[in-house]
Amino acid sequence: MIQQNLPFMPVKSTGTTPSYCLSTVAKMLQLSPRKFIQCLATNHYIFKRQSQSAWEAYQSHINSNLLIHRMVRIEHTSGDVSFEMQVRVTNKGVNHFTQVLA
Repeated sequence: MIQQNLPFMPVKSTGTTPSYCLSTVAKMLQLSPRKFIQCLATNHYIFKRQSQSAWEAYQSHINSNLLIHRMVRIEHTSGDVSFEMQVRVTNKGVNHFTQVLA
């Protein structure tokens, strides 16, 4: 039996911080993604390990809530699935880079 006129129940927030990929933030700042990423690497916001191709954020910038890491699922054409870590910029980070790079 379907009940009608049920009270509105808001969906609880998952507590995740909204974040943006590096190329999206570059476009928001009207920079090329390559130039923005190079600027982040030069100013020690992100780095690459020798054995990996993905960028990683320095822990100090994660602690200050400018950058976060997120696991991304990648489906290959062969059907294999792998997971990689991706650096993302928080809202606080977008505001920070807007001021720093302006």
